[in-house]
Amino acid sequence: MRRDRAVELRPAHIRAFLCLAEARHLVRVLADRLGGDYLWPGFDVTRVPVIFYHDGSEAFLLQHPDPPDEFERVRIPIPGLEEAEFHYHRGPLPYLPAVREVEAGGLRTAALPLSFFSTVAPPEALTVGLVHDLFHVFAASLGLEAADLRVLSRYPELDPTNNALGTLEGLILHDFLTDTLRDFLTEAPGTGPAPGGGVEPERTAYEFCLVRRERRGPLEDEVIDYEQQLEAREGLARYVEVKALIGAGSPEYEPSRAFRTLSGRDTYSLAPELVGNRLARLREINVKAAGAAWWRFFETGMALGLFADHIEPKWKSEVARGATLDSVVERGVRFLGDPGDERELDRLKEKYDYESRLETEWAFSLDERRRRDGLLARLLGAEGTRFTFDVSDLIPEETWWDSGRFTMVWDPSAVDTVSQNVRIHKRGLRFKGFGTDLRFKDLPVVEDLKHRLFHVSVPVKGALNLEGDGHPFSLGLGAQFEDGLEVRLPGVHARARSGYVKNLGETLYIKITR
Repeated sequence: MRRDRAVELRPAHIRAFLCLAEARHLVRVLADRLGGDYLWPGFDVTRVPVIFYHDGSEAFLLQHPDPPDEFERVRIPIPGLEEAEFHYHRGPLPYLPAVREVEAGGLRTAALPLSFFSTVAPPEALTVGLVHDLFHVFAASLGLEAADLRVLSRYPELDPTNNALGTLEGLILHDFLTDTLRDFLTEAPGTGPAPGGGVEPERTAYEFCLVRRERRGPLEDEVIDYEQQLEAREGLARYVEVKALIGAGSPEYEPSRAFRTLSGRDTYSLAPELVGNRLARLREINVKAAGAAWWRFFETGMALGLFADHIEPKWKSEVARGATLDSVVERGVRFLGDPGDERELDRLKEKYDYESRLETEWAFSLDERRRRDGLLARLLGAEGTRFTFDVSDLIPEETWWDSGRFTMVWDPSAVDTVSQNVRIHKRGLRFKGFGTDLRFKDLPVVEDLKHRLFHVSVPVKGALNLEGDGHPFSLGLGAQFEDGLEVRLPGVHARARSGYVKNLGETLYIKITR
C-alpha cells in the first residue's frame, strides 16, 4: 500500500472530516460526563469504519483497522483527527454508491455521500446525523433484526382505522415528551435540559398501549414484526441522534475546535430547535397516511426510547437481548379489563378528535387509491418507449429479494404501493449482481413483484440501436445475446450477461437469463 499521496479536497470533504472530529469528541465527552449508557452501552464512534464518497469517482476511508488494498494512505491535517489515518481511492468501487452501509475489508462500514454534508444543513444536524449513521453500523453488531421489506407491499398504509389510531399513538408520545423536555425546548439557546414535566409516565404507558393494542388487533403477526423491527433498527438510531443533541445542548458541553471551525459558534445553540422539530414529527405520523408504512416507525421508535428512559433504567440491555420497544413499555402496564379499558379508549378518542380524523382518513384513502391507479395507467401508457426488464430467471420465486446474490437499492419512502404485487418507485432504483446491473435514475419504475418485472418509459421514440454480444443491434427488430447486453438511454443504464429482446408492440421486452 503506497503512503502519503497528495489529494485535492473539496469543501464537502472538509465539512465531512470536521463533522467526524466533532462526533468523536461529542460521544466521548457525553460518555465521560453522563455515563457510557447515556447514548448506548459500548457505542464508540471511533471503532466504526466510515467511507465518505463522491459519486463513483473517489472515496475516503477512515477508522478502519485494516484498509483494503485498493486504498492508499494520505496525510490530511484536520483538527481533532490528528491521530486518525486517512485512506483514499480514486475511481469506482463495486460496493459504492450504497445506502448507509457497505462491507469494506471484511468489516461493516458506514458509507455516506459527500452530498450529505450540505452547507444548507446546520453543523449540529450534520454532526448528530453522522452519529446516527455510525450507530446504524454499530447496531448491526447487536443482532437487532432488520425489517423484512417484502412486508412493505402488504402493509395496510391506506387503512383509515390504522392511520387514525396511529396518529393517536404519536400524539400521546408527543404530549409526554414535550412536557418532560419543556425546559430544554423553551430555554434560551445554549442552555441544557432541566427537570420538568407533570405527566405521569405510568399513565402515558397505559394510554399508548391501549391505543396500540386496538390498532394492531386486525394486523397479521408478520406486519407487527415489521413494525417492531423498524422501530428498533431505525428508531433507535434517531433516539441516539436526539439524545446527542440534548446532551450537546446543555451548558456544560464544550464543543471541539472542529465544531467551532465548522460553525463559527461556541455552543450547540440550535439544539433545542432541532429536538423540537424532531418531536413535532410525532404529530404528523399517519395523518393522511403520512409515513404509514415506513418513516412513522422511525419516529415512534425514537419516542419509545426516550419514553423508556423514564420507566425502565435497564431497557437498553433488554432490547439488546431481543425485547421489542413496545414490550418494554407495556411490561408494567395494568389494563383494567372491560368495560374499563373501553371507557378509557373512548375518552382518548374524544380527547384527540378521533372520529374527525377517521372521517378524513376515509376520504383521503379513496382519493389516494384513485390517484395511484391513475398514475399506474399513465406510466404504462406514457409517450416515448416503454421497456420491460424481466429478471424472473435470475432468482427462484421463493427466495426473491432474500437472495444474497443480488442487491436492490431503492428508497422505501419514495414508493407508491398499488397492490400487494405492484408498486411504483418514484425516484428509480438499482438492481445488480452477478453480471446484471439495471440502473433507473430519476425515472418512475413500475415493479411487478409477482412476475419479477420492471417497467419503465423513456422519452425516446424511433430506432434504438444498442449493443449485444459486442455488436450494435436494433431493439425494434429484437435479438438474442449470449455474451453481454448494454442499454444506455436517458435515465436507463442496463447491463446483463445473456438473454433476448422482443418487440411486443406495447413494450420492448428484455428477458435476462443470467
